[in-house]
Amino acid sequence: MDQLRLDSLVERCLGGGCAGKPKAQIFVHIDLPTLMGLRDNPAELTGYGEISPELAREIAFDANSVWNRIITEPMTKLPVALGRKNYRPSKRMRKYLQAAHRTCSMPGCNRPAQYTDLDHAQAWKDGGGTDKINLRSLCRVHHKLRDEPGWTFTTDSQTGVLTVTAPNGRRYTEDPAGFCRGNFTSGIR
Repeated sequence: MDQLRLDSLVERCLGGGCAGKPKAQIFVHIDLPTLMGLRDNPAELTGYGEISPELAREIAFDANSVWNRIITEPMTKLPVALGRKNYRPSKRMRKYLQAAHRTCSMPGCNRPAQYTDLDHAQAWKDGGGTDKINLRSLCRVHHKLRDEPGWTFTTDSQTGVLTVTAPNGRRYTEDPAGFCRGNFTSGIR
């Protein structure tokens, strides 16, 4: 939505019809059988929710659509780690993490991942790697919140599931299934 608002503002400021105007970037998650028309499973439009398989196919096969292929490890479905050599993730890993997380990793936040920062769960200065488990999407508000007194962000080193402890001691935990689907629990654990 933010990108569409910006496009509208640019259109009004520039008087319309200018070459090279920015285009909205959207992510549609659809399984291959549905894309091929063999099944009719719902697809997901990041930042919106479920959409019909017909609409997903229409978006996917539009002449102006750009496809991004994400290649993952067969067993974990996650990209290869970059280790300690690089602080910043590669473009490929950034795209993968945005697609995998779909939204900000803070439980309950639904800001689309393409508008978030990538954060090291274990800080780089403390030995944290630039890898599939240690990196997570956090919107700017929640990225800054993690440095506020009393807030604790803990990531399970095996699953990547985030648990946030507030200053009052309440714990908010991602739905374990949400790591690659973007769905979070609404309750407090």
